[in-house]
Parts: sequence; C-alpha cells; structure tokens
Amino acid sequence: MTSRRHTSANQTQIARIRALWDAMFDEVLHSGVHGLAKLELTISDGTIQKISRTIEKIEKVH
Repeated sequence: MTSRRHTSANQTQIARIRALWDAMFDEVLHSGVHGLAKLELTISDGTIQKISRTIEKIEKVH
C-alpha cells in the first residue's frame, strides 16, 4: 500500500481541513452552544475528493 498523504492534491485538502476545523471550533466552542459538529471526508483511491462540514445546533427551551 502506497501512502498518498503527501500528494499535492491531498496536501491542499489537508490544509483546507485544518482551516475548517479551526473555524468550526471558533463557531461552536462557546458557553450556551449545544449540538453536533461534523467534518466528513470522502476518499477515493487514497485521495480526498470531498469535504463536508455540518453544524447542528440544538435550541434549549427552559
């Protein structure tokens, strides 16, 4: 099995993923935020094809 981590396409996507993680943390890591944060990767033959970001916020009723 050959690693494709260091291909230019994957390196570009990995940089995008890191930036998305940081943005998601900034958005959800606050007092009063409840829900789910997901980052989903679609991989094909060792290459990152798609990055999906989902943030679901739960509205708490008191």
